[in-house]
Amino acid sequence: MDVLKLMIILLLGLIFIEDMRFRAVRWYYFVVLFVFFSIQFYYQEGQIVHVAINLAFIIIQLAIATLYLFLKRLKLSEICQHIGLGDIITWIILTLLFSPINYIIFFILSTLCSLILYFLFKKPESKLIPLAGLQSLFILVIYGVQLAGVELNLYSDYWITKLVYGN
Repeated sequence: MDVLKLMIILLLGLIFIEDMRFRAVRWYYFVVLFVFFSIQFYYQEGQIVHVAINLAFIIIQLAIATLYLFLKRLKLSEICQHIGLGDIITWIILTLLFSPINYIIFFILSTLCSLILYFLFKKPESKLIPLAGLQSLFILVIYGVQLAGVELNLYSDYWITKLVYGN
């Protein structure tokens, strides 16, 4: 295992632990994670167009969520209470890690699993979902699968086309 991947794993673990304990993550963890994923993106020959498509997906999701909350007659300050800045920053940073189809699948599955885990293990005094931490945990699981020897290229949608078309 290379040093970069080990540092990413440690940092994702820190984000998970801190978000679970405090429902907040130190801002500089995100800066370091962005730098690490940028380096990995460069060396894995990621495509910038994939990042742009993933960012467009996030913008669409945020626009739909904002419209929904606006229609419920919530003020902007109340909207910001429903989604954490750390969650949005995590989504943006993770655009560097996936091809568009992989990103959408990750986004949907990790959000759904995070909600299920939250409702199974939530603390009665907390109404905040530690989404950034739980999504970091899912990235750790993906890295664990890769370290176990399963070939999983997050920058390629080949596996989904193989699944759909059987090639």
